[in-house]
Amino acid sequence: MSTGVIIRAVELGLIFSVLSLGEYITVKVMDSPDLTVDGSFVTGGCTAAMLTLAGYPNLGLAAAFAAGLLCGCVTAFLQTKMKIQGLLAGILTMTGLYSINLRIMQGAPNVSLHAVPKATILANPATVLYVLIAIVAVIVALMYVFFKTNLGL
Repeated sequence: MSTGVIIRAVELGLIFSVLSLGEYITVKVMDSPDLTVDGSFVTGGCTAAMLTLAGYPNLGLAAAFAAGLLCGCVTAFLQTKMKIQGLLAGILTMTGLYSINLRIMQGAPNVSLHAVPKATILANPATVLYVLIAIVAVIVALMYVFFKTNLGL
């Protein structure tokens, strides 16, 4: 295996570690299995990709965050107001997001971001790896500090 393949595999692992942290919070910490994270992770990616293709990568990140928040709000609404069990509400939201994701992507199952000019700081694959490691480390540190507070408990 080449070094490039290993670096890309580590990058994907770091990206999906954030998804794992979301699943960890819902299953272990809150003791409520919620599968919304699986669908909202993809919804955020679709939103960011489409806005990046439109020429607004920074707005794409903010919109991806907002889309994930809306997905969580839908699940919370199903649980609290519609009195649907948490696991089923997450499954319903995740299933509904498949159609919404296709709508966001304008009917295409995937889009190519190769035509988008890369930022100069992230043009080097090693730099991308370091940035991902830093982002995951910050998220883990923030979660660690948050769960030590009364609100986090």
